[in-house]
Amino acid sequence: MKTPTRRPQKMAEHIAEQLRGQIVRRELADGDYLPLEPELCEFFQTSRPTMREAFRILEAEGLLTIRRGGRYGPQVCAPDPTVTARSLGLLLQYQDVDLGHVYDAFLDLVPTGARRVAEHHTADDVARLREQRSRCEAAVNDAAAFLDESTEFSLLIVELSGNPVLALLSRLLADVLRAHRLAMSAYFEAKPGVRVKRANGVLESTATVIDMIEAGDPTVEEFLRESLDSIQRKALRIPARNPVQLV
Repeated sequence: MKTPTRRPQKMAEHIAEQLRGQIVRRELADGDYLPLEPELCEFFQTSRPTMREAFRILEAEGLLTIRRGGRYGPQVCAPDPTVTARSLGLLLQYQDVDLGHVYDAFLDLVPTGARRVAEHHTADDVARLREQRSRCEAAVNDAAAFLDESTEFSLLIVELSGNPVLALLSRLLADVLRAHRLAMSAYFEAKPGVRVKRANGVLESTATVIDMIEAGDPTVEEFLRESLDSIQRKALRIPARNPVQLV
């Protein structure tokens, strides 16, 4: 049996790899413009169709914005978590992953983060949490905004816990769940009494979480785990057996 040979890298893929590397290394900054297409063709010693294929690869990855005509080349875009979240969501949907499992993953990250913040918090951490809770309070009459702000409260907890990988992962999961939050907001708008009751529950629990973190109480993890399970799964009537739906 012959040893499989590696497919030679196409020139467009090679060019895309070079430009991608410069973007992620920040040698090309967000908002920068690449040289015009003829200049890049000359630099890479390639044809316009090949260069345009490289552009399309990076555009699909969300790393370039292509504008037809004008005096500037494609514009560089910093890697966008929303693009990654959509790819993740499509993969989960393709694999028929239950929506409840996505919530489980998200709910596993936040309470642990709260305990870490309680153990190592600063006064600025507490101030940021209080500020975010105030945003929740200000959005109490808008179901969609309130759900987004209360989600941001949970994301802030993970961010403050100090692990940037977990912070990014929690944001990706929250973005995957965005479509479902919109469906829940429509439900709450149709039932204002339920919306007010749920919002009051969230505001009460977030106030308790902040007080526990400020006091350095590690049992905030257990409290928040129970609170989130009640508020975000049962109280919001999230169907635990539904597959992820993005498209």
